[in-house]
Amino acid sequence: MLRVVVLAVALSAVYGLEAAGSANTQGQLLAAAGFNAAQVNTVQTCKADICFALDSSGSLGNNGWNTVIAFAKNVVQYLPVSQQQVKISTVSFNEVVTDQFNFNYQPQSVTGIMNKLSTLPYSAGNTNIGDAMRRCRDYLTQAQYGARFEAGVSKIAVVFTDGKANRGDPVSQVSQELMNSGLSFIAVGAGSTDDQELLAIALGQPSNVLKVSDLNALNSIVTKIVQKACIGKCVFKLNSDRPVDLIQHVFNL
Repeated sequence: MLRVVVLAVALSAVYGLEAAGSANTQGQLLAAAGFNAAQVNTVQTCKADICFALDSSGSLGNNGWNTVIAFAKNVVQYLPVSQQQVKISTVSFNEVVTDQFNFNYQPQSVTGIMNKLSTLPYSAGNTNIGDAMRRCRDYLTQAQYGARFEAGVSKIAVVFTDGKANRGDPVSQVSQELMNSGLSFIAVGAGSTDDQELLAIALGQPSNVLKVSDLNALNSIVTKIVQKACIGKCVFKLNSDRPVDLIQHVFNL
């Protein structure tokens, strides 16, 4: 049975390194971020489908949107993006969800995805978190969007919001809906977020909620996302056959 891991991330901006690249460059970035040699190897051999859902609501403004894009690019640069390893897709949302690119997009490379993210337009509006979560679920679980079903491919959604949902179904309702789908969520909040809503995004798991006090502090969560996306999932496959170990390793890094 395919296990799907979703990281739901609520945040408002991040400033990050822009270096694209080779495995060597990524290894240097990971090492500089505190990853040991074994962890660097694990990340660089990781396989995952990752869907970004990026809030473009009116509270961001153009400058805020630019920092959201910088955040997504910063995550991408640490990952071994390719057709065979980590693949990236993206939706944006205000009161409606806009398909930006799915897993069929080419080229699936660090440079290709970072360049594509740089072209995404800002469109102000309200905030419909629930439908964005559902859309990433579609991307991650349907072959028409390029989702993979081979063994060892993690399924991850990184959902950005800088505030509270005010359009669409309540996040608590969507949380209940997805809780029965085998999906897991991690919520990261910055700015004017609602703690209970973040907890609902995280399917009621407090350890899956990451919250920072201000926008500039969001850069500190980038490597945590990489850890949860790749290291926790991959190390479990190698070192444990107990489900409790998977839960503890993925969610308590």
